[in-house]
Amino acid sequence: MNDVLTMEQIEFQAQADQQPIVQHIDIALRPQEFVALTGPSGSGKSTLLSMAGALLQPTSGALSINQTDVLRLNSQEKTKLRLQDIGFIFQSAHLLPYLKTADQLRYVGKLAGLTKQTMDQRIQRLLHMLGLEHRQHHFPRHLSGGEQQRVAIARAWMNDPSLILADEPTASLDRERGEQVVQTLRDQVKESNKAAIMVTHDTRLFAYCDRVIYLDNGQIDHVEASVVP
Repeated sequence: MNDVLTMEQIEFQAQADQQPIVQHIDIALRPQEFVALTGPSGSGKSTLLSMAGALLQPTSGALSINQTDVLRLNSQEKTKLRLQDIGFIFQSAHLLPYLKTADQLRYVGKLAGLTKQTMDQRIQRLLHMLGLEHRQHHFPRHLSGGEQQRVAIARAWMNDPSLILADEPTASLDRERGEQVVQTLRDQVKESNKAAIMVTHDTRLFAYCDRVIYLDNGQIDHVEASVVP
């Protein structure tokens, strides 16, 4: 089985005369793997996630997504890769306030050039999958925090990406809603044969992950296996 994401000896320096923000990073992610990335503030978690998402170019090392050498791609090719292969989920849902739930997903589908039939079918499948069918005609202001994050998850899945990158997706949610969001994310990773990395400080969420990667001072300190409930 081929890895969805591989990062080998990744290093990143903001400037040539500064200490690396991350260094000696080796990560491989297979389909159906849900991995947590944790560590103290300033340890390089968000920087590493940005490189995995082809938003930030490593200073050195090798990075591939679905056997595509990301470091050889130009700006336009990276944009296409992000649209086709990567789904992003952030701390806040970042929904467009003037679009209803279904239209949030439709907007992403249009950016990716999906046909109307494909978009409509996928929207209905995702809304059903995430229990949002009764909210498809609601604006974000009429949704709860948990519902907004579920819309964000649906939006991230809209283009059927191979890799999901979630940066503190439960930071603005209470415990119950946060665990519901993470469990939904994990279940879809397993059922859809995708892979995901989630940055989190919440140790309670580790139980939903296959592995927990601990970063410290820009390097992998250790990796722990987790038992999924």
